[in-house]
Amino acid sequence: MLKYRRPIPKELRKFVKELYNNECFYCAGKEDLHIHHIDQNPNNNDIENLELVCWLCHYSKHPGNERIIEFHYNRPFKRY
Repeated sequence: MLKYRRPIPKELRKFVKELYNNECFYCAGKEDLHIHHIDQNPNNNDIENLELVCWLCHYSKHPGNERIIEFHYNRPFKRY
């Protein structure tokens, strides 16, 4: 069964990107950024439920993909 996905309004997408300084919340990556629904509900577009993440961190946040975290977070990166 497919879920209806209410789109995130353009202005809200822009606000989330600015809020996170156009970088991934978890690894500070700046490429291929996605807006992730923290509660996994694609219809909950409340600002408190949205975070900006790179594709790999986004992938790792979904059930069944937790092992990818071991590789991704153990690589060297500089947050600041």
